[in-house]
Amino acid sequence: MIVEDEPDSRSILSAFMERRGYEVLSTGSGRRALALIKEQHPDLVFLDMTIDELDGMHVLRTLRADKNATPVVLLTGQLFSPGERAEISALGVTDLLEKPVPLSRLAAMAQALVVPGPVCLSNDFHQPDKDPVRARDWHKINNALGLIRNSCESFVADMELKDSAGLSAAGKEARALGIMRDVIVNVDRIVVHLEALRDTHG
Repeated sequence: MIVEDEPDSRSILSAFMERRGYEVLSTGSGRRALALIKEQHPDLVFLDMTIDELDGMHVLRTLRADKNATPVVLLTGQLFSPGERAEISALGVTDLLEKPVPLSRLAAMAQALVVPGPVCLSNDFHQPDKDPVRARDWHKINNALGLIRNSCESFVADMELKDSAGLSAAGKEARALGIMRDVIVNVDRIVVHLEALRDTHG
């Protein structure tokens, strides 16, 4: 689901995701977004922070207050204070992306979050029916691994495009640094959840 109040951006994002086989809901209204999420149960929400009627934070707070754990990726062009970032983290945001966000990045996140494959490093740990807490951690580890893989694949694909020669050395360096930051963030997430699994395993 795409929640974006700028019509052109919403149209481009929707068409891009639909071409990749996703069924896409879209709206520019925070109030309408809450209604659609309740009615349609999307697998993932790309949520712009500055939308009509109710802003992105209001939508996110309402979802979590209603015990709705739908994965939410925030899209923003604004800066946040440490307190705001702490609240966003506490509300269980999957990721916070600064605009403009490359379309390939959104596609990679959708692939990782909407159709995750099973991660089974240990049959003793991976028991989703018997232990939902550990299943949640394995799912989050899997998501992080998927984001690492898809970020790297997206970068390689970009570099292999015929017109990649038009990208300056500085541009390539910036792109590579962005990918490395993504990898570091997701490796940190994996470590956190592996530690949680270790603790729950006793």
